[in-house]
Amino acid sequence: MGHRPRMDMGGRVRAAHAAPRVPPALVPDHREVLRDRLPLPVPSLRRLALRGLRRPQQRALSMVVYEVNVDVDIGIRGQYLHWLQAHVAEILALPGFTGADVFEVLDDADTDVLHICMQYRLVDEPALDAYLRDHAPRLRAEGLARFGDRMRARRRVMRPLRDYR
Repeated sequence: MGHRPRMDMGGRVRAAHAAPRVPPALVPDHREVLRDRLPLPVPSLRRLALRGLRRPQQRALSMVVYEVNVDVDIGIRGQYLHWLQAHVAEILALPGFTGADVFEVLDDADTDVLHICMQYRLVDEPALDAYLRDHAPRLRAEGLARFGDRMRARRRVMRPLRDYR
């Protein structure tokens, strides 16, 4: 990339009047615009942005979500939540994990039980397979040894169909 001269617009020129004053050598490099996530002057992309959609990337479509729903006796709520913080951090340090969200489920009227939903994002199914094979048995056993029957877990795997951001 070569050095591009800067042009002083004086700060007093309205955007509509500035474009005709920009020399042809200063046409924006669309790779730089994409890198900085600035809006592109491409009508099809503008329509997608207005509808609240973004173009799905191949990597995003190959990702999987590993969801764990846990019911915890309310008597161990504080102890469980303290342990859960370190547990999630340990999982996110494993290969293939890209992030997680932890939710308290509010739609159940049971006041004796804390309902938690954890959604872990992984790069792809092989990463999930490696986790389930190499790490999940040990991590599940640790939770069971610590909390016994005062905690119950259900798991499922999901793949995104579309992203609406």
